[in-house]
Amino acid sequence: MSRTNRLTETEEMQIVRETADDSGVGMSTLNKWIRAHRDTDVVSWEDLSLAQENDRLQRENRIHKEEREILKWPRCSPPARLMRQNGISVVRNRKHKATADSDHKFNIAPNLLDRNFISDQPNQK
Repeated sequence: MSRTNRLTETEEMQIVRETADDSGVGMSTLNKWIRAHRDTDVVSWEDLSLAQENDRLQRENRIHKEEREILKWPRCSPPARLMRQNGISVVRNRKHKATADSDHKFNIAPNLLDRNFISDQPNQK
């Protein structure tokens, strides 16, 4: 059996790992660079149609992703969007929450100083 010039997937990954280590970048960064700068002219004639189809599919997927993002934009229901456009908002009535415990069982302290807080005129006491 004669071995072809093609690298196996594990050999190719090993070369990419070594290149990433030598250049000091991560695998994902190197793979992005390889995908961005890959030229279909370098591909063998047998794989040329596959490479072109792969590039076409990647462009198509990017376009579909952008279209999905555009379709997502009214991220709220139509009534909520209409209310926001017309400046209408919902005001919720909240239940009063008591913060002081006025129903306690303690004795009320007597007025030992016999203070008089009643005044006849304003600002007199």
